[in-house]
Amino acid sequence: MEDVLSSASLQKRCDLATLKQRVRRTRVCTIFLSSVFNGMEGERKLMMEKHKPQLEELCVARGVQLVFVDMRLGITKEMGDQGLTVLTCVRAVEESDIFIGYYAQAGRYGWHGEGLQPSLDKCKTEFPWVEQFRDRSVTEIEWLCGGVEDMAATQTGDKWPCASLYMYRADSFDQEKRRVAQTHLYAVLSKAADGGPAAAVLNNSDVIEAAKKV
Repeated sequence: MEDVLSSASLQKRCDLATLKQRVRRTRVCTIFLSSVFNGMEGERKLMMEKHKPQLEELCVARGVQLVFVDMRLGITKEMGDQGLTVLTCVRAVEESDIFIGYYAQAGRYGWHGEGLQPSLDKCKTEFPWVEQFRDRSVTEIEWLCGGVEDMAATQTGDKWPCASLYMYRADSFDQEKRRVAQTHLYAVLSKAADGGPAAAVLNNSDVIEAAKKV
């Protein structure tokens, strides 16, 4: 996984002076993790299991509390049903100091379209600028308000990330994952087509899980 990250293209924006001032005053550093909900689990796992403990150690030594915000764990079914997904995500980005985005270059865009419109409606009062991005995905909206230069210029006050890092996974990695998943799906479907006592189980579980990875 480290090879994948090191071969990915990087973009970053950092107002280090503002970041230092903010953390010295609040004694808290909040990092927002952004990516599509499915397909970037490895990158998030690497961050949380390997790099998070190292960063926490550095922060504790300086009397700073480190907080990671991962919206995969922060959006409940009830919040989704109430159309609060986008509003909750944008609020969380607004309250963060550092924004880290994990993105793939092929086939991973995130939730968008007609089903997202009620959630975008909830942003009109608090974040009216979101209105111009109604055709975008939740992930892209996070990306936009997380520190893209032209968006950051409109974000004033003691809010919004003042440091951002975007990592784009190598396209060749995704292509290989898709090839492996397709091979596995073909094998599962072949077993199901053969019939036998396991066919019903394969149709109801293995096939579904294999198809999700394609």
